[in-house]
Amino acid sequence: MGDGLSQGMNYFVADDQQVRQFSVDSRGRATQSTREAQGSKAIAKTKMTNEYGEATDVGITYTKVNDTTMKVAVHGLENGELSYDPRFEINFKKAKNGGLIARVPDTFSK
Repeated sequence: MGDGLSQGMNYFVADDQQVRQFSVDSRGRATQSTREAQGSKAIAKTKMTNEYGEATDVGITYTKVNDTTMKVAVHGLENGELSYDPRFEINFKKAKNGGLIARVPDTFSK
């Protein structure tokens, strides 16, 4: 972690109905994301590039399970499409104080 600095911007592209984000940091890393809704899921598709130019693509889905639970799943991304099965899932429950409590499933990694 340390004393790194980062700058970023979020903006809405009306023609594509997408929220986009980009950021860079003082270590030479860059992130580009798009956010969109598909049915009942909010989806973030992100490309992270490290200081050596190596890129990693990941998709994160956010799904409302019920009034107190949200499921977050991390997927691989190929050609902009989410992998069918997530690599990791976790449920967050609303805490009595309004915060979130994470509950890791018994089999949390695929």
